[in-house]
Amino acid sequence: AGVCQTLVEASSAAFDAGALPLVLGGDHSLAAGSVSASAAWLRRTRAKPLGLIWVDAHGDMNTPETSPSGNVHGMPFAASLGMGPEALANIFGYAPKLQAANCVLIGLRKAVAGCNDGALGEGGIGGGEDDISDEVGKVRVLPREHPLHHPVEGGCQISRIVIA
Repeated sequence: AGVCQTLVEASSAAFDAGALPLVLGGDHSLAAGSVSASAAWLRRTRAKPLGLIWVDAHGDMNTPETSPSGNVHGMPFAASLGMGPEALANIFGYAPKLQAANCVLIGLRKAVAGCNDGALGEGGIGGGEDDISDEVGKVRVLPREHPLHHPVEGGCQISRIVIA
């Protein structure tokens, strides 16, 4: 959470200076910081909600209660939706940063309750579902037939993004 707080401060300073922060990191838990800074800036300056396109094989919607490993790298999306560790979910003193209806998952390989994406609700979904319903609302998932959706082998390819 400390690294995410530092990232929030640096990203917020960039926004305040009129720049767009580019965040590169080796762990997806950084998304809790970059999403928090973006959401806070929009809330403060535009009074608009943040939308999110999450491109990942995993939903990263674990909480400490649903994570098999307890690693925070599987929790940033859940934290951005107001679930999970207080230190991540309440950066800037409010939660949630995102509304599920303003989010879409691309490349989701698998989500199974109690496993990697346990916060999604009962049962499991394959990558071909149109949306995921849970206690925070609906998060859209691209259908398996969409050109950007590659649930397993090879993942989401940049050539597909350019073509689509």
